[in-house]
Amino acid sequence: MPDDATLFELGLGALDAAAHGMFSRDFVGLDVEQQDEVLRAIQFNRVSGPEWKGIKPDRFFEELLAALVDIFYAQPVALDEIGYAGFADARGWQAVGLEARAAHEPERIA
Repeated sequence: MPDDATLFELGLGALDAAAHGMFSRDFVGLDVEQQDEVLRAIQFNRVSGPEWKGIKPDRFFEELLAALVDIFYAQPVALDEIGYAGFADARGWQAVGLEARAAHEPERIA
């Protein structure tokens, strides 16, 4: 597999080519059901063509899915929705409230 930047550049181009091959449209122009069909074809290695040279479609799908999950859960609201407090549950953060400072933080000099 190529490095991530190359993988995503090539893989997203191949994804768009798969959409064109299946529906004669760009991926973003497809309806949700058609997009799912293209993604399933990639996930289960049912795509081919020169765009996939050097990239295994199923492996690209796994890498894309992992990256999208990372991006989604980088948003604190998404973490809150699943009940994960992130760093807020670490020792030392529990005593810090809104507009408060932790004991180890310096006081502001006027």
